[in-house]
Amino acid sequence: MNRPYKLETEDNPKFMEIYINQAWHQVFCYAMAFADRGRDDMLLFTIVSGSDSALQSLKAAIDIGTRSGLRFGYGEKSLTGYEFRSERTLMSEKGKYVKFPMTLSQNRKALAIVHESVLNNTEFVLSFNADPAQEVVQLLGGGQYGLHILPEWQRPVLQELMNQNYLVNHDLYYDEKLFTDGLSLLSIDLDEEEADRFIEEMVKGEKLKFPKSGEGQQVEETADLTSYLLNFNTDMVEKLSETVTPTHNPMEDEPLEPFNHYNRELFPVQSHAATAVAKRLREQKAVILQGEMSTGSAARCTISQ
Repeated sequence: MNRPYKLETEDNPKFMEIYINQAWHQVFCYAMAFADRGRDDMLLFTIVSGSDSALQSLKAAIDIGTRSGLRFGYGEKSLTGYEFRSERTLMSEKGKYVKFPMTLSQNRKALAIVHESVLNNTEFVLSFNADPAQEVVQLLGGGQYGLHILPEWQRPVLQELMNQNYLVNHDLYYDEKLFTDGLSLLSIDLDEEEADRFIEEMVKGEKLKFPKSGEGQQVEETADLTSYLLNFNTDMVEKLSETVTPTHNPMEDEPLEPFNHYNRELFPVQSHAATAVAKRLREQKAVILQGEMSTGSAARCTISQ
């Protein structure tokens, strides 16, 4: 892969530099990836280390979002330290990054900063080895595509994506002494419908085969939705249990404490429903609550606000 950066040496270590509070702060950089967003290059992923004050400045600037105050480059060793030389100017999106500490070789403490599009496998995925089959499957199963890829399909899918040039290997920098097995940032050059057709064509062409073959006779004999649900409800529940984690589980979780102190006391089922709605509203702007008349749906909506 093309890596258009100056080769790192002891006299020319890689740096990230941030401008905040009318001062420049530098941290050592061990890995960095970005996405082309037209006029700006957006930071996707980096691993850095440095003084506490410099790291705090970097985190603060990335958290609030920056257009041109973040730079990646290298240092030229001088008698008093390093003179920074910029190779790329970066921007960051406000509130879109997760930060967590990590330990590098020789017990060096570092900080990883990862954009949500990488962390959640919605647009990009990081692979820390030369065989990214599992990571590509995670990307296909993420929010953008939502495809369930069987374990035995992993390698054929990866190979076909590569054969048709759909697998994009993005430029990034990483310290080869630390990441001896390699490091790559990958994405898939397909939209949701194209990805569906891609898998469909592989199945039709028998490049992907299901573990068990059948003629679909049971489905053909199903006359209505009620019969389908009765016949396959166990399979559907098992599938949902594997793929969906509820925000609020009334069998395990307690209702939120404030709901116990309203003048109009809720029934237990109502308090659980209101708790579930309140929890979802912390993460999204709207929730649909459907209930029969006279079951207290209006009260639950009002209280959960």
